[in-house]
Amino acid sequence: MTDRFFRTLAYGRPYWFRLLVGLILVIMLTGTGLIFPQVIRFLIDEVLPGRGADRVEKLGIVLTGTQWLWALFGLLVCIYVLRGLLGYAQTYLVRWVGQRVIFDIRNQIYGRLQELPLRFYEQRGTGQIMSRMTGDVDAVGSLVTTSSADLVTNLVIAIASVGILLHMHWKLALISFLVLPLFALNYRTFIAHIRHHYRNLRRKWAELYGEIHESIAGAQVVKAFGQEKYEARTLFRGLRDTYGFNIRLAQYSTMMGSLGNLLAATGTAIILLYGGLAVFRGEMSTGEIVAFYSYLAYLYSPIIALTNMNDVINRAMISADRVYDILDAKSTVQDAPNAQPLPRVEGRVGFDHVTFGYDAEKVVLHEVSFVAEPGQMVALVGPSGSGKTTIANLIPRFYDPAQGHVLIDNHDIRKVTLKSLRNQIGVVLQENVLFSGSIRDNLRYGKQDATDQEIVAAAIAANAHQFIVEEMPEGYDTEVGERGLRLSGGQKQRIAIARAILRDPRILILDEATSSLDSEAEAQIQEALERLMKGRTTFVIAHRLSTIMKADRILVLEDGAIVETGNHAELLARGGRYAEMYHKQFRTEELQRAWRRGPSEAEPEPEPGAEAEVGSIPGV
Repeated sequence: MTDRFFRTLAYGRPYWFRLLVGLILVIMLTGTGLIFPQVIRFLIDEVLPGRGADRVEKLGIVLTGTQWLWALFGLLVCIYVLRGLLGYAQTYLVRWVGQRVIFDIRNQIYGRLQELPLRFYEQRGTGQIMSRMTGDVDAVGSLVTTSSADLVTNLVIAIASVGILLHMHWKLALISFLVLPLFALNYRTFIAHIRHHYRNLRRKWAELYGEIHESIAGAQVVKAFGQEKYEARTLFRGLRDTYGFNIRLAQYSTMMGSLGNLLAATGTAIILLYGGLAVFRGEMSTGEIVAFYSYLAYLYSPIIALTNMNDVINRAMISADRVYDILDAKSTVQDAPNAQPLPRVEGRVGFDHVTFGYDAEKVVLHEVSFVAEPGQMVALVGPSGSGKTTIANLIPRFYDPAQGHVLIDNHDIRKVTLKSLRNQIGVVLQENVLFSGSIRDNLRYGKQDATDQEIVAAAIAANAHQFIVEEMPEGYDTEVGERGLRLSGGQKQRIAIARAILRDPRILILDEATSSLDSEAEAQIQEALERLMKGRTTFVIAHRLSTIMKADRILVLEDGAIVETGNHAELLARGGRYAEMYHKQFRTEELQRAWRRGPSEAEPEPEPGAEAEVGSIPGV
């Protein structure tokens, strides 16, 4: 824990001068605060007994009691004003540094998140990451500044009080110190319970963040299935758990604080008893015992605060662990030490005996080898879980193979920089993500320095320009909403295609880019995709085989291995796995068309054993 504590404090190092000034201000505040008991002692022992008429000498100054009252009043006012100014400056400095530290940590985390592979996001939900970016970072930033300032303040006050108490009456001081070990025992009794419940609380809040995020993002699905009450009950149960953790935290924290206050009160009572007897014996004056009592409060209050602060520090350390889990995460996909930029490629993609698994126990691809020549359209087909998307994810190095090599123009992609690799790859997904902002912003996401003319040209090529200028209220400056919710599925897809066109990639990956669209939108998008694919090496992941009949090469995958390869006609003629998939899908589509036409127009069932010839199948 010590290493993590000092590592966390190191975030304040760039602001050491402000922290040093803050420390000096803390010492000044402590010094001015320690004056008050001496003023009270002087007032009780020397000023008040004279009832205002007698002259009193102090520090070479001779004044009547009344004059001393006014002088002390003026001194106290000046001290309060000075303390107010010092407190303002110290608080401002601490908060300024605190916000800078929080900014630095969040900036560092977000930068780190951009570097981490997809595997990291798969292992941790959105809620966990958001929880660490917000509450945990706040706790760590508070430790560096506010908690550290409070720690220094209380330590200075406690040390100064110990010195003054020993100087005033060492026997009485030693008696007052007898209860200090009990403070430590009180802390050790409760701190393990507090840490346990706080850790559970942070974990539960991370889960709740994820549930809330999913519920809000999927609001349309929630309402469509009438699950509002179910979602409310789910959130209620989560909130009930956090409520329970908070209650138990409050219970243990309150018990620890109450016992601390009881110990302080017990010590104070003993001092008042012993001190009162000392006054009767003439060993101390009334003013001295009052001053001693005041300094004792200066000692016990910081001790209680330091006990509670240890709890705060431990909570912050739990948050720090969660923050460092992100900052220290190992990136399995990163630039090699001698990585070189990938030059402009022709688009030849090769897999050389590639084996890959998302974990050591489950292999997804087994010894996959193939070559896609520049400008070819390569289709990946097969049942769910066969490895189609995994192959597509290996090309831009979202993951690295466990064995074998992925080559682009004979360059091993692990030996080139990620940025230069991904700059030459475009991706169009079945459900493309658009970001909050305007249509123009989302188009420019593919090429940040694109001119307005380039943006319009890309939109025209993607069949998107017409709906942008005719249907959107502000044209290219129309806000698309979160994840593009203000656009239809077809509109979002055309924006995504235009974004890819603007990027001008040499290699293109299409993942079911038209499967969820109506026929009219599909026709427009298919036309845009054909423009986009022209002259580029294209990988198409498809479940509907009718969309990939023009592919130069079809790779049929099953259980992570390529079981067939060839073009559409060759594979049908071969009568293997692809032909079986195609005939089954073709028959399903025929039955669907017959159902839509109605029973009277339905075509007769084929005779058992009859097989369609290659030439009789539409599109062949």
